[in-house]
Amino acid sequence: MIILHVPGADIDALCVAPRHVERAEFFTSFIERLQSEPGIRDLRVSDLLSASYLFLALFVFGDLLL
Repeated sequence: MIILHVPGADIDALCVAPRHVERAEFFTSFIERLQSEPGIRDLRVSDLLSASYLFLALFVFGDLLL
């Protein structure tokens, strides 16, 4: 059994979009959507991994650090 609810654990997510959606457009609208959600706070975004088409978004949703 894998235990995922221990302190310090994180959640990894993979987002798949249609080919016609550009990376910059997706991440811009996604971050705007996160910012508009009332339950999300402490949103931090890093695109330091842009060469590999990844970005890191950290935020608190309710009591969960995601």
